[in-house]
Amino acid sequence: MRQNDYRGNYHDYVSPTGEYVVFMSQGYSDGFFYLLNVQTREVIPLNDKTARCQGVSWKPDGSSVFLLSGKEALLHYPKEGRTKDISDDYDNSFRRYLKYGPSIDALWTPDEEYIVINSSKTGGCLVHPDPWQVVAIGKRLVNHLEGLEHRRVYRDAPDSYPYLLVQPYPGWVSLCIRFVTGKKPNLQGRGRLMEARNYLVDYKGKRFLPMDSLDSPDDIWTFTITPDGQKRVYFKHSIFLDEASFHLPVKTINYVPLKSSSNRKGKVK
Repeated sequence: MRQNDYRGNYHDYVSPTGEYVVFMSQGYSDGFFYLLNVQTREVIPLNDKTARCQGVSWKPDGSSVFLLSGKEALLHYPKEGRTKDISDDYDNSFRRYLKYGPSIDALWTPDEEYIVINSSKTGGCLVHPDPWQVVAIGKRLVNHLEGLEHRRVYRDAPDSYPYLLVQPYPGWVSLCIRFVTGKKPNLQGRGRLMEARNYLVDYKGKRFLPMDSLDSPDDIWTFTITPDGQKRVYFKHSIFLDEASFHLPVKTINYVPLKSSSNRKGKVK
């Protein structure tokens, strides 16, 4: 029988409703996931394999929570008292390709349909956890743009791909891609000249739209779409630059739809 030990709990994840807290015992050493009911003070174990915590992400409405450790991937439904083991699906899609855990914290889309899982090996992916489905937008868009633009996309390593950013407006995510345009001298010899471009991409990866800056097309900047989908706001180093009215066109650049991995196939290609 397990002896519960709650000492050194460095991973505390409060549900959006404030009703529950997920934590892992033993802090940064190997431990178990637990769920605390704030009102009743009841603590229940959620898994049975000790491992280090790699991430916890509550669904915005608090109805479920995604738990990732070094050995397991779980989806827990606190109101139902039910935990679904999605370790095989996760391993087939990500674990075999990753040396380190990906970034998943608090990265649900605003419509609560997908978790954004970012890793350099697979690029940014939209993941529908139940039933399991993966859309590998980052990797697929890079491959398409290299053929379309006839330019190489810069990657920190040959097999790394850009991350996705959640947008407040449902149905779309964004990512920044850097094209290699040439070389220039630097202290180490020859450096790369790059052009950064931001793209808005729909959830299915069937449409994308280049988002050009208003005043500084060649500078480093980011953008966000307002929650009503009416404006795009530009930033540089978290400093407001400009905003403009924005309407998503009915027709954007269409290309071969991205394939999703499912329970049957699982892995991201």
